[in-house]
Amino acid sequence: MENNNKAINKSVDNKRLLYIDMCKGLLIIMVMIGHMQNVCKELGVQNDVFTKIDHLEWFWGPFFMPAFFVITGFCSNFNKPFRKFLISNIKGILIPSFTLGVIASWIGLLYASDLSIGSFFHWGIRRFLISGGYWFLAALFLSKLSYYWIKKINNRYAISVVLIIMHILGYLLFTNSICYNIWFFQHAMMLTLYLHVGQCLKELQISIKNKTLLFNWVAYIALVSIVLLLGYESPHIAHNVTINDILLIPHLIFSVWGAYMIMQTAKCFKEKSVLIYLGQNSLIYYCIHIKFLFFYIIIYRELNGFSILYWVLTIVSVILSCTIVSKLLNTKYLKILLGKF
Repeated sequence: MENNNKAINKSVDNKRLLYIDMCKGLLIIMVMIGHMQNVCKELGVQNDVFTKIDHLEWFWGPFFMPAFFVITGFCSNFNKPFRKFLISNIKGILIPSFTLGVIASWIGLLYASDLSIGSFFHWGIRRFLISGGYWFLAALFLSKLSYYWIKKINNRYAISVVLIIMHILGYLLFTNSICYNIWFFQHAMMLTLYLHVGQCLKELQISIKNKTLLFNWVAYIALVSIVLLLGYESPHIAHNVTINDILLIPHLIFSVWGAYMIMQTAKCFKEKSVLIYLGQNSLIYYCIHIKFLFFYIIIYRELNGFSILYWVLTIVSVILSCTIVSKLLNTKYLKILLGKF
């Protein structure tokens, strides 16, 4: 059985699964939509359509960030020698976290021209060294390092117990503000569990039929709706954590359930090159999309009377602009900035 699991892991690790890329593409679009309303609030833009669309996040909020960790766990090889594993994660996570943070700051010059370009090097270094830069990437890096060693327990159930305890401790540290959340280690403690979920999904190779999948989505939406009708906020772990003592277990169920279903849903789709590209370059879109959201919402806010057009234009413009940056960064001489060397 162990040899069979290793063979499955090797097969997944060596072969790019396009449905996984499409799943990441769907998730990064969810991230953009979720952040749009936040940017509107910051800019003082009032838009009923944006607000109503933002309510969709109540339903994908419980799973869309944990899903990235589940996918990472599904696609990662934790059996490498540690030195090789560490170097690959420094190149794949830390280097782009810093360089894309600086590039995103420069993009911010499009709507904040009074800022100095030189100051962004200082800002980028300080923000990166002290807080780890982007919360998601700092937490992902620490989670992967933690799981690398925890996985050496070599017992799926024992690992699960350790990670659930770690999840609860991270939650308690965060919600009680017991200490400074340096490099978002509290988020990492809460989210490492989902790397294990991804590894288990890869080893067990569980799949469900389309009809059952539809039923699962209906049931999932109904249960989240009950939580909302009871007066609770939609539970999620992102930069902001909205789970509480009552919703701790429901959130665990929703997040694992939703992450698994979005992966299975993407598996049902025909291959779409746009979603595949978004997924394969989701790191770039994640790091720079907010700056473009600010830029285009400022430009298009005069179209308030055409709210749906305004929303579509904003999303499409942000995706196209991020794609241009992505194409440039993936060229021969610039891909070093993404840790590709």
